[in-house]
Amino acid sequence: MLYGLFDDFTFGTYDVNTGERRSFAPGALPDTPISEATSSDGTLRLLGFRDGHAVEYETSTGRVLQTVQVPKTSSGYQSSVDYMALSADHSRIYVSGQGLHSFDAASGDEIAQNNDGAIGYVAVGPSGVVIASSYDGSLGIFDPDTLAQQGSLTGARGYIQQTAFSDDGTLLLAGGNDGRVLLFDLESRTRLGDPIETGRSHAISLRSNGHEAAIGFGVQSGVGLWSLEPDHWVTAACAIAGRNLTTDEWSTYVGDLGDYQPTCPEYPAAETGTA
Repeated sequence: MLYGLFDDFTFGTYDVNTGERRSFAPGALPDTPISEATSSDGTLRLLGFRDGHAVEYETSTGRVLQTVQVPKTSSGYQSSVDYMALSADHSRIYVSGQGLHSFDAASGDEIAQNNDGAIGYVAVGPSGVVIASSYDGSLGIFDPDTLAQQGSLTGARGYIQQTAFSDDGTLLLAGGNDGRVLLFDLESRTRLGDPIETGRSHAISLRSNGHEAAIGFGVQSGVGLWSLEPDHWVTAACAIAGRNLTTDEWSTYVGDLGDYQPTCPEYPAAETGTA
């Protein structure tokens, strides 16, 4: 199922299998949406507009479920809707625009706000964790109730504008406009492995179990797949190195986990301090 703006200025769905098009009520939109988002289960759709309001639709019927409005700042400035996200249980709507705002999806009332004007892209994980990026390249973790920043994920050099979560909410794949894709463990708030250098910003996806990442490289280059299973990493490292870790390497990188042992059983153990 595809979502998009049709040439008659209605927004709706297009079934790629049947060719059936379904326009959302109430017909032609009063203005062109500048941002959009879909719930993780695909049943709800958000459209954001330049005047700061966002509309929640039911994708199967096009029925309007809720409308929320980003409030003006104390100086009277009205922000547009930059990015949006829905909580997995559909109870909260998160909107960035001159800060970060959360709304009750049932009543449309604003619950909390964070007035950091540098906040841009926002996403919500399966566990409810709120991730938002700043235009300086940082990626923050925010309390879903108060929107207070609780921590940050380091390693990004450019503005993060794409994310994907594993189904259990423990892994986050993030892509930025610096052409790097990073994998984070959200429980420990650490980056796993080295960034994947893609050269430019591309579409990304993470398999539901977190074991594989897909990165699009455009029409001509297709899609690249990366295995994220640790066992595969060990096998690949052994194949590339053709040897075990030296005792010095073990002490530097693995020593805290236990005494030295061969990391590649198919090769002889290294002599002390050598390759």
